[in-house]
Amino acid sequence: MKMKTLLALVGGLLLAGCQSTQTPEWVLSQTPDTNMSYYAVGHGGTLRSAKNLAMDNINQKLWTQVESSGSLRQVVRDVNGSEDYLTQSDTNVNVKTAPIVLAGIQYSRTENSDGVYYVEANISRANIIHQLNQELVNIDENAKTELLSLKHTDPLIWWLGNRDTQDIKQNMLTRKAMLLAATNGTDNGHAMDSVIKLERQVNKTKSHLLFSVKAKKSDVWMSDFIKNHLSEKKVAVANNSIKSNGASHQILLTTDWRQSKVGDAYITTVIANIALKNKNGKTIASREVIATGNSITSFTRSKESASRHFSAQISDQGIWHFLGAI
Repeated sequence: MKMKTLLALVGGLLLAGCQSTQTPEWVLSQTPDTNMSYYAVGHGGTLRSAKNLAMDNINQKLWTQVESSGSLRQVVRDVNGSEDYLTQSDTNVNVKTAPIVLAGIQYSRTENSDGVYYVEANISRANIIHQLNQELVNIDENAKTELLSLKHTDPLIWWLGNRDTQDIKQNMLTRKAMLLAATNGTDNGHAMDSVIKLERQVNKTKSHLLFSVKAKKSDVWMSDFIKNHLSEKKVAVANNSIKSNGASHQILLTTDWRQSKVGDAYITTVIANIALKNKNGKTIASREVIATGNSITSFTRSKESASRHFSAQISDQGIWHFLGAI
């Protein structure tokens, strides 16, 4: 009798161990979307991860609606009218669009089944439309503010702060397309004039930037490294004194070289002071950089090594951070 009881207990435990996690019925048969609201479910090891997935799924529904309705193509055509630009924008936005953080999401159902959290999220179409309208207004107002600020800001600093206008434009295109889909094709009336003006002004400002690097002949390696890093950013660099006179910005490089020999090693250390000045001679950024190098052949080689260490620091930090401009 005891043996039968023991076998029944073991069998029950094995059966329980083989049972899989039970997914709630309301997850398997999801609430369909309506003309008023979107619904989505999510699951995860934590309640937060389940909610995040549910929100991502609502975003995906919105973007699927944009694609199926052709809203993005309609928006881009209205903005530019160019089929080449249209195709490029379709590709970029599809690849790079990040989920919009939606406000007003409600979680109507929550359940924990064997350590897995399940949630049902819903958000009203009216909330989405209100949020997208407000974000479009904010993007437009921010673009206007940046355009006005150029008069009171150094052109380089202004350009660095606004050079990612493609991201701004893409954010606006995405929201306009989502809004058009959410309103079933109703023209939302949000023009992109300010964003387009900002994009053009950013390109114009960059085209007027011209850098000159002033340094001693003995610092030619380091000055050339600075010029090369600037050129990689596709900004103009003056290579002679005539062009330097018309430069929008000047980089002054002053150095203090120190050399010593330890055993068979030739060691060079340079303390470089860098000043970034505008065309009026006002310093807009400055910093001190220390670079070292060594060689077993000569001080010349160790000096070259120190100069390369100087360049490596530019690569690690980026030329604009290195100069202290951002």
